[in-house]
Amino acid sequence: MEDENHHLIVNEVAGRILSSCACVIIPNLTRNVRPYALVENVVTHRDFRGRGLASECLEYAKELAMQRDCYKLMLLTGSKEKETLDFYRRAGYNSTDKTAFIQWLPKEGEDHSGHL
Repeated sequence: MEDENHHLIVNEVAGRILSSCACVIIPNLTRNVRPYALVENVVTHRDFRGRGLASECLEYAKELAMQRDCYKLMLLTGSKEKETLDFYRRAGYNSTDKTAFIQWLPKEGEDHSGHL
């Protein structure tokens, strides 16, 4: 909560959090030392999807990134669903500029397979 670079963005309606995402501003040594931002964990309660709540969270993340002079805003998703991918494209993201590679790390006490 005290990290000025880590933002938990929520969309609250009538006292209920219905949509959220995390936006992290990452310091950088390239691009004239301009930071970049990473958006993760975009979630909307299933009963409230299609109402623009997540879009508002993503727009807020974009505003934060622009205020902090980020040169790019990245978003990762594990979804392969066309509906979800189209949603991110409509929000201004593309899946053609970069290739993402992920290495999952074990928790302390687990081996590399995720087993204790």
